[in-house]
Amino acid sequence: CDPPHCIGYEDGQIREGFEIPCGRGRDGAVTFYSVYFLALLLGTLIVIVTSLGVIYRDVSNQEKRMARYGAGSFNPGATQNTTDGTVAMDANRSGGLSSNISSVIPSVRRTFRRLSPSISNREHSNSRG
Repeated sequence: CDPPHCIGYEDGQIREGFEIPCGRGRDGAVTFYSVYFLALLLGTLIVIVTSLGVIYRDVSNQEKRMARYGAGSFNPGATQNTTDGTVAMDANRSGGLSSNISSVIPSVRRTFRRLSPSISNREHSNSRG
């Protein structure tokens, strides 16, 4: 893509009445796009690596917080490993479903007993007189 005044002249030759040699700046586009592509590639890599690092850190912190609770908080019938590698088992727990249900029923009953007076009071206070 030479300018019209450079047709028939070699790169670097200067035509009469001009100061700029023919072919000057031809490599400018190649240099510009090379730098642009490199910056785009590096920017993308920086964003990806930073994002993955933040995700890894957050998941690692979440796992550390969850490890404090042990397996028993998620599955009452499961055994828990202690810090020395031995297995700890709750003496009050047999690990079966029926024992888990029977241990929950008293607390549910207490909750309903506490709520039942307030529910019955609401039913009577809405009466029309």
